[in-house]
Amino acid sequence: MSGFVQPMINLGERAVVSLSPWRYREWLWFGLVALLLLAGNLLGSFGAAGIFGGYLFSLSLLGLAAPRRLLEVFIFLLALGHRDFAYTALKVGPANLYITEWVLLILMMAAAPRIADMWRKYRPVLLALGLYAGLGLVFFWLSCRYWPLGPVVRDFTIVYYALFTVAALAFMRDAEDVNRLFIAMLAGSLFNLGSDMLNYLYGTFPATLEQKNYSLRSSFYYVICAAYFMPGLLSLKRKLRFGAVAYVAAVFVVVLLYAYSKTAMAAILLISAINIAVMAKRVRMEVLIAIIVAFMLSLVITPQAKTFKFSSLFAPQWASEDSRAMLRTAALWDFSEYPYGIGFGAPIFGRHSRELLLEPDDFHAIHNSYLTVLRRMGIEGAAALFALFALAFHGVYRVWRSNAENHDAWLTPFAVLLGFIAAGVFAAAHVVLEGPFFGAVFWLLLGAVFAATHAYNQPEASATHSPEP
Repeated sequence: MSGFVQPMINLGERAVVSLSPWRYREWLWFGLVALLLLAGNLLGSFGAAGIFGGYLFSLSLLGLAAPRRLLEVFIFLLALGHRDFAYTALKVGPANLYITEWVLLILMMAAAPRIADMWRKYRPVLLALGLYAGLGLVFFWLSCRYWPLGPVVRDFTIVYYALFTVAALAFMRDAEDVNRLFIAMLAGSLFNLGSDMLNYLYGTFPATLEQKNYSLRSSFYYVICAAYFMPGLLSLKRKLRFGAVAYVAAVFVVVLLYAYSKTAMAAILLISAINIAVMAKRVRMEVLIAIIVAFMLSLVITPQAKTFKFSSLFAPQWASEDSRAMLRTAALWDFSEYPYGIGFGAPIFGRHSRELLLEPDDFHAIHNSYLTVLRRMGIEGAAALFALFALAFHGVYRVWRSNAENHDAWLTPFAVLLGFIAAGVFAAAHVVLEGPFFGAVFWLLLGAVFAATHAYNQPEASATHSPEP
């Protein structure tokens, strides 16, 4: 007897279904849910959080018992509400405890008993992560001696959000768990994707700054999901699924013809090119033609109301005409004087930048997370970060090299890597690692690459998982 229903017992032409009584575990589980709902109401009534926030903080405690499900719900809500969800806070004295940090704390507590198993499976990855985190802690300690704690902790997010990679290593057992993570992200993005499609059809484009920022954040999740599902659509050995085709087609329409994000256009162009290059011998011709036609049409029929057009990716632009390019130049100039990092809390632009920028104190971010790591943690911090990336790419390459003729054995790890590459493109143009609604996803995707490659490197690994939903 398993679950709530016994298997049916055939009696001639009749079938009898026997219901099993609830066991003590079910009573404890639902009793615990009821108590946590009550705790959420109390948090709201005491003014520590809104009712919604109270429920989030209370029910997330169930993640101690089901951390894998908490991870999926968390990624779903990030894709659905991104910034609004990530900044849901619980008042703790004079400070705010945000839902991202709360969920991360629960996941780390649940992951503690799995440390030995993770060390056995992912030793090189954990060593690189440990080096990156160790360097970050040294900079944190040094920075606290000279700067207020608040700004130091704010900048330290580029380090401690890396613990989401540990959560992925702890709770993603196989390629199916990785697949569920992307499905959760897709499900969360559907409402925003549908809204964007309707706005596009009605000719209503992002106009206000908040609308433009919301469009940018939404496109981050669209492109990652499209990157994950595209290899399955291009592959001749995969059966086309209507849901995956419709989703990827909608992403192309929204990103190329509607969204306020040049980065999203660059990312979708890059992942399309990588797909075609890697799968040249296995590509489905009709899907390839559809992708090429989509890019060609977007060059000539982009609506005038769209702020960034696909053709603008290929238009030359001087650094002096692009304020963000100037900021990156200024950061590199400062880096030449302090190549070993400036730590956290300090203004990210220094003496040299004042020769390029009229009011450098008004700028607080470089809009390139890799340069931010290089600027704050120096050459050594950037080297540790890129060592992690190298391990991820090498793991997928090993799967591909060992199973070059077995298409199914490397398709899923390759699809996961594409999703991470899409997030990496955003990190090169925005403050991805510095914020929760992008940073948590970035580190989770990096962990998902390691989990997927480890699953397919095992002798008993199944090659039946598809990147299609």
